[in-house]
Amino acid sequence: MTTFFRALSLCLLVRICVAAAPDYSPIGIALDQFIEREMRDKGINGVAIALVDDQKIVWSRGYGVSKPDKIPGAGEDASPTGPAMRDNTPIRAGSVSKLFTSVLIMREVEAGRLDLDAPITKYLPNFHPMNRLAKPITLRHLLAHRGGVVREPPYGNYFETNQPSLERMVESLNDTEIIYEPGERTKYSNAAIATAGYIASQSARRPFPELVRRDIFKPLGMRDSSFNVGDRSDVAEGLMWTLHGEKFRAPVFEFGMSPAASLTTTVLDLAKFASALIADANGANTLLHKETLEKMWQPQFVPAGEKRSFGIGFSMSELEGHRKAGHNGAVYGFATDFSLLPDDKLAAIVVVTRDFGNTVASRIATLSLRSMLAAREGKAIPLPTPTKPIPPELARQWKGQFAIGD
Repeated sequence: MTTFFRALSLCLLVRICVAAAPDYSPIGIALDQFIEREMRDKGINGVAIALVDDQKIVWSRGYGVSKPDKIPGAGEDASPTGPAMRDNTPIRAGSVSKLFTSVLIMREVEAGRLDLDAPITKYLPNFHPMNRLAKPITLRHLLAHRGGVVREPPYGNYFETNQPSLERMVESLNDTEIIYEPGERTKYSNAAIATAGYIASQSARRPFPELVRRDIFKPLGMRDSSFNVGDRSDVAEGLMWTLHGEKFRAPVFEFGMSPAASLTTTVLDLAKFASALIADANGANTLLHKETLEKMWQPQFVPAGEKRSFGIGFSMSELEGHRKAGHNGAVYGFATDFSLLPDDKLAAIVVVTRDFGNTVASRIATLSLRSMLAAREGKAIPLPTPTKPIPPELARQWKGQFAIGD
């Protein structure tokens, strides 16, 4: 009889475990419909997506083409042909690069080689932008976009095709002025994050691309990732466009501010990075201690309880009461959304191969996360309402000037 009850208990336990596993299969059907509609509506050539539940990629797919045979002109058939876009197609991730730079800094902090709250002149004695405000800038300021540093450096900026070295980029900031007192207000800055990347490189005594490969890509098996844009010839092509209907292939060149924007990767590799960030303390996380990641996910320089701000490297917000961490990316012809729900161990990574496609990428990522949460609770997948053109009479009512703060 004892053997019978043991067998019965084991059977019930197996059934409970199986029942507890979420069924994510309906999500793919919903996403197929939504993504394909968005691609038709917005003229998008390619989309790639990967969804993560803890240490598993539960769904991934590519849509459209990675390199269209031709760019259709105004009035031409907008259905592109060419090699298929896949979940392992290399793409440019833009500012998602900043998360890797932030992790590298925190690894140096854990090793005791860097201090988040020391003046960065401790590590860069020759860093002297004009600072009439006198308050020193720290690594915490840089990683939370609170250093008051200009958005783009004079050399190595988003529009600079001469590809100066990272060191030259940092030097060029001495010809700029600190705009706001450090810590006072958010001022998004590619130059600030790139400077942090240079400090990480100097601290570890490795060139930045080699450092990120050694400390992140290799341990996580991210074999299709690089901070050298020329390492892969099969990177998808981004599409640029104008309000007047012109379309053209996006330019490709290396940025001097590489740690802020030069990541080439795939959604599958980014899924591995996401899994490492949300792993249990005794799990697969080979990047940082869990306590360090929790510090990175705390909004910085804002009142206690504020949930929407930059943490250390991460953009922090909420999704229907769930803590959300991540970053988006926008780089010539590409828009990327990297979103984590760290407390729920869920992640969605989306890339769109069309310039200024970030709203589309974010809508897809948000739908994905909401769908995964719904699947866990056994609820129906929430389908978004299709967007429609704004009636001219309504648009005219909104004519005017709009501002945030001053």
